[in-house]
Amino acid sequence: MSTARRGAPARLGIAALNLLWPGLGFLRLGEVRLAAGFMAVPLVLLFALAAYFEWGTELTFASWAALALALLLGHLTAVAVSAAICWRHGAKRHPARHWWSRWYAIAAIWVAVMGINLLMPDPQSNYRHFYVPSEAMEPTLIRNDRFVARMGELGPFRRGEIVLVTAPQGAVYVKRIAGLPGDRIAVAGGVVMINGGAVPQRLVRVEESRSLGFPGPARRLAERFPGEGGDHEIYDFAPSEFDDFAETLVRPGYLFLLGDNRDHSADSRVPRALAGLEQVPVSDVVGRPLFFSWWPGQRMRGRPISE
Repeated sequence: MSTARRGAPARLGIAALNLLWPGLGFLRLGEVRLAAGFMAVPLVLLFALAAYFEWGTELTFASWAALALALLLGHLTAVAVSAAICWRHGAKRHPARHWWSRWYAIAAIWVAVMGINLLMPDPQSNYRHFYVPSEAMEPTLIRNDRFVARMGELGPFRRGEIVLVTAPQGAVYVKRIAGLPGDRIAVAGGVVMINGGAVPQRLVRVEESRSLGFPGPARRLAERFPGEGGDHEIYDFAPSEFDDFAETLVRPGYLFLLGDNRDHSADSRVPRALAGLEQVPVSDVVGRPLFFSWWPGQRMRGRPISE
């Protein structure tokens, strides 16, 4: 067996292959078992993450942060350990060269591994990041807030629950459920009426709105829909066109949605001809906001979004 040794630049290049994917450096050295073991680490982590998203408990900020940290540390550890071992093993040059140690084979294997990675289930089918482009849900959500939402089928709906819906023009709106199928719902003088009863409102304070397009004092009110677990807060600026809405029956398979910024929300009170939602089919509900993202400048980082 040859005792020829590689120089530092060659050893460094072999170790650096692991930056592309852990274990690639071992292919160059001909150590296929070590290569297979280290190359499997990120794929196993990604599969475990996808499995948790699909079958695990609903994601919270703490579990999201823990999963992201575990994935990052697992990948970096595999890279660092494989690079260190390759540096040490790469000193000796062995004459016997297998096909998988050739540069073209390493490149082909890397492409194959990346292809497998792309075939992994997309986490965005379960959870997605969103940002708020308008003031329609103030004071709960303000313009440019960012949040993580649970996507897909949500199960039974509740009054007061915040949901994401697909609007007729294809945009995704975030609104609050006010009426369920079979409910009779109306708005009288800005007060929501559900099945003949007025939803009580309580003044929290008068404050300046954060809305860029709607400056001025706003009454911040607390209200609670029937069956809702706690109060949610809304804005009321002044008498507006949609403070009164004739009683209507929520059709089977539909929901009646309202924005928390009642005077500035294109919701179920507003005809589609005016860019409103009207009653929304349950099938158009695509997700539910969970918690505020950890984002530069983001207020309330990691806090759950109240329902």
